[in-house]
Amino acid sequence: MKRITKIVLVAGGILVAEIAFFAAQDLMTAFTIKGLRSDSRAFVLSTIPEICKDWQADTIVKYSIPSVERVSKTADFKNHVLAFKEKLGPFQGIQGTLLYEICMRHIIGKYTATLQCALLGYFKNDHAVTINVMAVKAHGKWMIHGFSVNSQALMCLNGNEELF
Repeated sequence: MKRITKIVLVAGGILVAEIAFFAAQDLMTAFTIKGLRSDSRAFVLSTIPEICKDWQADTIVKYSIPSVERVSKTADFKNHVLAFKEKLGPFQGIQGTLLYEICMRHIIGKYTATLQCALLGYFKNDHAVTINVMAVKAHGKWMIHGFSVNSQALMCLNGNEELF
């Protein structure tokens, strides 16, 4: 009887320890996501206006994953950027957020965070431009890995407004 009691107590202790461990991990994840949300929002709200203000390849590359630099040298990329600049006109600001989603993967003490958001941009020639951004946080900083613009003013691109 004493042996069964000891087994039940040990099993109960292990169960309580596991519950405490997972609760602590969930709490840490919640704080991490809260930090990522404010961190990513600051990145988006400072970066996207800077990119849209001048539509320079160097500015886009500065905030993007390394492979974008190679893509930025192509004629297609340059033509899209030029079309954005000419057809949309000067950037007036961001009117709001249509979608904002952060995903986090936690693997052995490290995490990878990705962001997908859609912003409502305001330009001189179009007051309802959807700017879609996908970003990843790597090596402690956010980097854009997907960027597209949806606008009536860009219909000349045959619906292909994806920059990368």
